[in-house]
Amino acid sequence: MSHETSGSSATGGLTGTETAAAAVSAEVAAVQESLWSGWSSLSAAARSAAPAFLMLAFVVGVIFVTAEQRTGALGLWLTFEPRRSRVYGSKAAAAALGTAPLVLGGWLATVGGLYALHAAAGTLGTVSGADWAEIAAFSGRLLLAGALCAAAGVALGVLLRHAASAIGGAALLLWASAGFAFTLGAAQRWLPVLNLDAWLRGGATYQYPARAADPSGEASVPWLTGVVDGVHGGLYWLAVVAVLTLVAGAVFRRRDLD
Repeated sequence: MSHETSGSSATGGLTGTETAAAAVSAEVAAVQESLWSGWSSLSAAARSAAPAFLMLAFVVGVIFVTAEQRTGALGLWLTFEPRRSRVYGSKAAAAALGTAPLVLGGWLATVGGLYALHAAAGTLGTVSGADWAEIAAFSGRLLLAGALCAAAGVALGVLLRHAASAIGGAALLLWASAGFAFTLGAAQRWLPVLNLDAWLRGGATYQYPARAADPSGEASVPWLTGVVDGVHGGLYWLAVVAVLTLVAGAVFRRRDLD
C-alpha cells in the first residue's frame, strides 16, 4: 500500500505555496470588488471626501490645545486642577468627542448631497440594501478614525507646541508616505496612509516588485499585490495614537507651561 507524503491531497492538489497564493488572490479580489474600491459615481466621490473630514478633526485637535498653551489659559487651568494627567486626558477626550459631529455631520451631508445630485442626473445606478449597510459601516469607521485623528492632533500639539509645526509635520509625513511608497517594497504595509485607507475601506491593496529569474536566467521584475486588511489598519492607528498619547502625556506632566 502506498501513502501520500505530500499535503496536496488535503488542499485539492495544491502545494503549500500555491494554497497561500490562492488565499492572497482571494483577499485581493475581495478588496477590489468592495463598494469603496470601484469607480462608481457615488462611492468614489464620497470616499474621496472622507480624508478632508479626518484632516479637519486633526486640525481642530491641534488648535484646541496649542491655542490654550499660547494664551496661557492652560497654565491657568492647572492652578485649579493640578493633576496634569487628568487635564491632558480631558483635553484629548473633549477633542475626540467635539469633532465627532463635524466628521459625521459633514460625511452624511456629503453622501446625501451626492446621492441627490446623481439621482437628479440619472447617474446613480442601483444602490442596494447591502450598499447602504456598507455605507453605514464606513460611516462608523470614519467616526472612529476622526476621534483618533483628533487625539493625535492634541498629542502633537502638546509635543510641538505650535499649530503650524504640528500640522505641517503631519502633512509632510503623510505626503512622503504616499509619494515614496513604491520605494519601500513590501514594507508599504506599515505606512500610515495605507493603513488608514485599509481601516476606512475594510481593506486595501498595494503593489511591490519582487525580483525573480525567468527560465532563460535573465532577471525579471514581476509585480506582486499585497493586502492590508481593515483590522490591521485599525489596530495600527490605535497603536500609533496610543504611543503618541503616552509620550505627550509624559511630556505634559513634566513641562513648564509658562
